[in-house]
Amino acid sequence: MRQPLSGRVIPRQIRHSELRCHLDNCLDNHEQCFLREFKTGTVEEHFWLIDTIKRMVVPKGQNTEYAALSYVWGGSRADYTHFKKLALRNAGIWSTINRLVAGNGTPGAKLPENLPATISDAIDFCRGIGIRFLWIDSICIDQESQEMKDYLIPKMDSIYLRAIVTIIAAAGDDAHAGLPGVRPGTRSDNRDIISIQGRKFITAYARAKEIIAKTTWWKRAWTFQEGWLSPRCFIFTPHEVFFCC
Repeated sequence: MRQPLSGRVIPRQIRHSELRCHLDNCLDNHEQCFLREFKTGTVEEHFWLIDTIKRMVVPKGQNTEYAALSYVWGGSRADYTHFKKLALRNAGIWSTINRLVAGNGTPGAKLPENLPATISDAIDFCRGIGIRFLWIDSICIDQESQEMKDYLIPKMDSIYLRAIVTIIAAAGDDAHAGLPGVRPGTRSDNRDIISIQGRKFITAYARAKEIIAKTTWWKRAWTFQEGWLSPRCFIFTPHEVFFCC
């Protein structure tokens, strides 16, 4: 039986520097995680990324480090259909890109202002931990280009294996759930804190594996595969973030 007063107080917002330390420790010391990235092919075409500083969709440069986002589009067919419409709305990005490419201009396009919370939070989180580029399927794949989808979908393993880290949105049922702790007021901790002789004690949450196994993200084969492929993951749950590698 677990000790009832074995928990720790979790801050209301994430600490970017602490999470970055976990990532750097893996990058610097875990050779087995590093080697996983090279057990797959490369993506030579149609590889676009979000520049989290400029908030633009840009072509991936050679040896560019990037994070990837794994999330649930919608908890029901209606939610999924609604989000797919939002993704298709990003066609404006791709019409701009295609026009610039055709005219030999510098390819790239600004992101829309109103993005689903999970996507917006992922962009802010990457910027906060010093990762400039981010790959998100609904934005970085032209949803109206069958050629691009036919090329990239079979290469999803390469995209997630070669990401420096995958951000897993396991806190909700759709793309509007957000990443708890990135913005103020999005993470709660309702556990009782007890003081005994000047020391504070708090009940513990369930183990990470138990928490994650109950999420919608875990139960979807597609998203579960994305997490399984990734050498490193930040897993956002309603109350805390877990790092695994």
